[in-house]
Amino acid sequence: MDSGKYWRFHGESLFAKEVKGLMLFPLNPQTPRSKIFTALNEELLHFLEAAIDANEFSLALFTDIVGQACWDNTNTRDKFNALWAQLHLLTEHERRRLYNRIRSSQDVRGYFSNRTLEFPEISQTELNKKLAELTLHLFSNTKKLAGIRDACEGETIQHHFNNYRQMNGNLCQVCGTEILAQKRSGILDEDQWSAPYDHLLSKDKYPAYAIHPDNLLPICHTCNSKAKLAKQLLIKKQHDGTEVRRLGFYPYEESCRDLVKVELHGGVASLQLKVIWDTPDVDTAEKIIAWDEVYQVKQRVEGDQVDFISWIDGDCQAIDFDDFNQQLQRRANQPNEQIIRSECYKFWRFKLYRWIAYQGDDFKNQLWAMIEQRRSDYDSRFIYGV
Repeated sequence: MDSGKYWRFHGESLFAKEVKGLMLFPLNPQTPRSKIFTALNEELLHFLEAAIDANEFSLALFTDIVGQACWDNTNTRDKFNALWAQLHLLTEHERRRLYNRIRSSQDVRGYFSNRTLEFPEISQTELNKKLAELTLHLFSNTKKLAGIRDACEGETIQHHFNNYRQMNGNLCQVCGTEILAQKRSGILDEDQWSAPYDHLLSKDKYPAYAIHPDNLLPICHTCNSKAKLAKQLLIKKQHDGTEVRRLGFYPYEESCRDLVKVELHGGVASLQLKVIWDTPDVDTAEKIIAWDEVYQVKQRVEGDQVDFISWIDGDCQAIDFDDFNQQLQRRANQPNEQIIRSECYKFWRFKLYRWIAYQGDDFKNQLWAMIEQRRSDYDSRFIYGV
């Protein structure tokens, strides 16, 4: 392995006990799937099945409630009509085969642990394009329709996000460095801001999953719009441009918080904070690589926490070395889940304190000397206005 990635392997990797991975934090197992995305996904499947032996585009292709809401909305109906026009160019046998391929591939989680499981890709370019245009519209616009909300027992995407946040906290499950969405005082819950929903499998490459509830996860803005962008979790692009499948995390069932370490490396004048993935299993390592390459968690933590002396001093606010040592020990104690997920970088700082607590007094004295020097430098700048 590249030593720059800071990997550690323990034991016999081929026979190691399976380790679940990998999102940073585990989800509450009672976290509900979105009723709206569930309903829209089922409507799409119903439409594809009804279109197999249909001769014309009509209301008969839709369900009575969710389908009626889609039909009554001109823009949504037009997107379904455009898809129908492409489906109608296929033979009945080809339409049935397409439907069966998508219907039998609804277990999204299987792709994350099985490299050989084939995606239901659509070879017809224009058909794939119209399916993508429809599912993107369902995801972005149709989900907001009053008729869709009424058909889903009044639930909106905001309601779903609020429930997700109540069960899992407001800290991004992927990175632990940023909140999902700020909450504003004096604003009703249904009018609060929500986090973006990440498509675990690309909505552009695999449009059949663009509204699948198991393919959608609320994550922070940085993870979604700065780190991930168009990168794919389960596809690795090689230097020669070819693509290969890889394993990945399934966030509704897996987490890697116990496989993460934070340490300080280097000499007295060159200490650097380093994030280390500590894994006993090659498949788990592959999942961590995918997670880190897509969301760039290691670089973000090491970059944002580069001035670790200042935040250690700010956390501990010790008056002397003995007090500093006691503060380090206290902060190295395992906090409960609610505390560890209550504040940006809280988890990452705890991991560093846990590592420092196991170091000798010489190292801790070195840290304390750096803190005192930092305080002295700050006082000098303040006094002389530098």
